Amino acid sequence: MKRAMTILSYVAFMFLGLIVLAYVGQRSMMYFPTKVKPSITDTGIIGLEEIQVKTEDGLALYGWYLKPITKQKPTVVWFHGNASNVGMSALEMVLYLKAGYGILLPEFRGYAGNPGSPSEQGFYKDGRAFLDWLKESGTDENAIIVIGESIGSGTAVQLATEYSLHTLVLKSPFTSMTDVGVIHYPYLPVSLLLKDRYDNLSKIKKIKSPLIVVHGTADNIVPYRLGETLFNAAPEPKSMITIEGAGHNNMHEFNASDKIVGVLAE
Repeated sequence: MKRAMTILSYVAFMFLGLIVLAYVGQRSMMYFPTKVKPSITDTGIIGLEEIQVKTEDGLALYGWYLKPITKQKPTVVWFHGNASNVGMSALEMVLYLKAGYGILLPEFRGYAGNPGSPSEQGFYKDGRAFLDWLKESGTDENAIIVIGESIGSGTAVQLATEYSLHTLVLKSPFTSMTDVGVIHYPYLPVSLLLKDRYDNLSKIKKIKSPLIVVHGTADNIVPYRLGETLFNAAPEPKSMITIEGAGHNNMHEFNASDKIVGVLAE
């Protein structure tokens, strides 16, 4: 009996230690920022230029911008995923540029040479700074298309509750980071530990723009059912693009951007 109690105490101590480590290190498990700043010339996009914004908490961040071909065309703002950067975002922009859209590629705090550290509230401040810069540059809110990819969907949904956008596009979105965490860490009390919750489901009914949700059925990072649940909870008008067989990181192989541009043109 004494031996059994000793073993149980040891197991409990180890589990408590695991919980403490998970709590302290959770942001390093959620964000994977590249540190090296990509080269704008490597994109091959003629006319793409670097812009600077200042966040409400005083950070100077850079992003990349190219105005639309005509004033009648909206500008696409792309909030990338947790392991991406503006250089990778630029690769997604070819079809949007061919369609005549402008592009604004924000770079988050702590990513690719920007100061600061990633966090949910920090990302919201970053998003506001870039949208406000775009508005101050002469672009109307209703001429802004915001695309949020994966964790970027959290920033995109938040902004769509604050700004009257042309369209909100969510690529591989989740209902909440809590729901994603429970799937990947079922042995941890995620709902008690999580700092950055990105509760998209509670906000989606408050968005002020048409919605497009794009999700792959073979996504094993953010399961398709989470994107579908988010879509079902959203107000009209809305469209769901289901990509059969696509995973979380290979939707480009299934021509996801072509499909998004097609729906935007309808």
